[in-house]
Amino acid sequence: MLIGCGTSVVPAGNCARDGSANGSGANSRYTLYVVGPGGTDVSGNAAAVASAVNPAPAGEAARPLDWHGTRRAPRVRVRDGVEMQIDGDAAVLIDISLIGAQVLSSASLRPNQRVRIALPQDDGPIRFRASVAWAKFELPKTGGPPRYRAGLEFVDADEASITRYCERVKL
Repeated sequence: MLIGCGTSVVPAGNCARDGSANGSGANSRYTLYVVGPGGTDVSGNAAAVASAVNPAPAGEAARPLDWHGTRRAPRVRVRDGVEMQIDGDAAVLIDISLIGAQVLSSASLRPNQRVRIALPQDDGPIRFRASVAWAKFELPKTGGPPRYRAGLEFVDADEASITRYCERVKL
């Protein structure tokens, strides 16, 4: 269980009675949120937890990028059948953001594996490196060949090129 102390999230038990993360703020005022399943506080208020954990800059409303408030960049769903290459092997792109992508690959992918990516374009592929953030082995229900579903974190991708690519392949 995590507890939001002021603008910090700490493991339960590391938060003092006054809500400070280290217990040193005897006269400080904090709002204490106990984060339960689904990223909500005990009363089910997800917005309160999101604002405590990720305060919005002045003049902006807090808005999580996903239900759990864990995304660092918005995802772009892509059209069916958009292919790419991972270390020279074909893979299918599921979604993409400026900092990563979700893919399906017949080639084995392991967490922390460094890979080379090529995203096809008319004027030549966009090439960069990525790291496999997570991967899981899947046996499709329809009887297709086994595959790996994986999340990639881009290491040295050009943001402008990825932005243009997202516009071209989005649903």
